Amino acid sequence: RFQGTWGAIADDFVAQRIETGEAKAHDVVSVILMGDEPLILFDNVPTDWILYNRILDLYHGQYRMQLKRNGPMQIVEPGGHGNYIPALELARKMLSSNNSSS
Repeated sequence: RFQGTWGAIADDFVAQRIETGEAKAHDVVSVILMGDEPLILFDNVPTDWILYNRILDLYHGQYRMQLKRNGPMQIVEPGGHGNYIPALELARKMLSSNNSSS
């Protein structure tokens, strides 16, 4: 399921929006991982082929990032129980701080 999610986001959301011209230069995407604590994976990243490739790296298990403050770079993998409320609260805060969000 983890890989299927990233494949769907890459192909059905990012690539489709780029190929149809829906994605404009000012369109940005944020992605929050839901684990024991919410983690911002992408924050206001342009909807472009670079984002597409970064998401494909997640699909192939090759995307590395710092999962804990001052921690080592690690491969992003599924884990935890998916605490939705903290992640949704973080998403609400991120949206409310962006005047042109939707």
